[in-house]
Amino acid sequence: MNGKRRTKIENMGLILQQIWYEEGISRIEIAKRVGLNKSTVTNLVAELIELGLVEERAQKNVVSTGGRKPIALGLNKEYGVVIGVGVQAEAMRAVTVDLAGTVLLKWQKDTGPITRRNFIPLFLEAMEELSRILEEKGYVHVLGVGIGAGGIINPEDGSIVYSIPLSIYEPFQVCAELAEFLDVPVFVENDSNSCAWGELAFKKGESYKDFIFVLVEFKEERSHIKDFGGVGVGFGIVLDGRLHYGHTFSAGEFRSVFSEGTMPSQFSLSPEELAQLPHNRVLLNKFLHELFSNLACIVNTLNVSHVFFGGDIEGLGEEICDTFMSYVRRNWMYPLPIPCNVSLSSLHDFAVAYGAAGMILDRIFRNRLHQSFWDKRGDKAFLPVLVRHTLPLVKRSRA
Repeated sequence: MNGKRRTKIENMGLILQQIWYEEGISRIEIAKRVGLNKSTVTNLVAELIELGLVEERAQKNVVSTGGRKPIALGLNKEYGVVIGVGVQAEAMRAVTVDLAGTVLLKWQKDTGPITRRNFIPLFLEAMEELSRILEEKGYVHVLGVGIGAGGIINPEDGSIVYSIPLSIYEPFQVCAELAEFLDVPVFVENDSNSCAWGELAFKKGESYKDFIFVLVEFKEERSHIKDFGGVGVGFGIVLDGRLHYGHTFSAGEFRSVFSEGTMPSQFSLSPEELAQLPHNRVLLNKFLHELFSNLACIVNTLNVSHVFFGGDIEGLGEEICDTFMSYVRRNWMYPLPIPCNVSLSSLHDFAVAYGAAGMILDRIFRNRLHQSFWDKRGDKAFLPVLVRHTLPLVKRSRA
């Protein structure tokens, strides 16, 4: 793709991002915010309208000051949908959302143990089933698919580097393998990071620049990893508005400072004790004490403004937020207000899937699609990041 064309597409992305952030924004306001001249914005908006992605809206609550009134712009939410899939040890959960982040469909299936050997066929079966359901409901255009999975994930090359929940112990190029069968861009992300993407993408009107998403899952059905207990904890860390990966993509992989020995257990509790959570109240209190003690130190050290708890821990209720803040206060050494708020994500089992969908929307509206897809589609599609793929999703035979 030549430089002029790339610049044009990047400018389109900037315009789309502003419309996504603020429904009803005008061309004039977009030009001010992104630093482009008015004629450039006008021309690019005209092309986005012609593509069917942007619509003109009636301007609300505008006081007339004479002259031509600015025309409000909004996304055509029916342009296409995004699918987010949370892949767990023995289940898949998926959500389909429109461009505004509205959940149109929830889907889940118990699969039995998911491993490197059966990941691709199980995922393609899920895509085939989702395709049928979406088509029945009239949603026929898909913009992308996001996958959230536990373990160390390299989102840049689309690989699962190491995953205890999925019994993957050497790099697995999952996106490259899925590309052989799917004619839609697919991206993979760590499950906790996916949840953080959900907060970044869908709470765009709120200023969450420094926060931690704490994903806690109590999964008693993890039969093939029972030696590690039935609990998984991970952090999605956002600093200055950007997800923090670390130099080997393992940022957010958690192990308590109280955990000892060579077993890769995350806590000092034994696998047998962890398997009793959350039903055993005594062990649950020990678990929360250990988690909150570790987390409070991290929160105060990084000076984050917000902590979100998501996953199965949400079932314990809002009181865990107050309890955690007592640990934060205990760890805080200054006679100043503690600059941190705590809340539940409210998405429960679908937090990872919803966040994975948010990751795709973020890529769409911030021009973060991988270079390989630019190169593949750049000369064939006017706006490659927003190519609409018509159902069914699975285009090639698995034979």
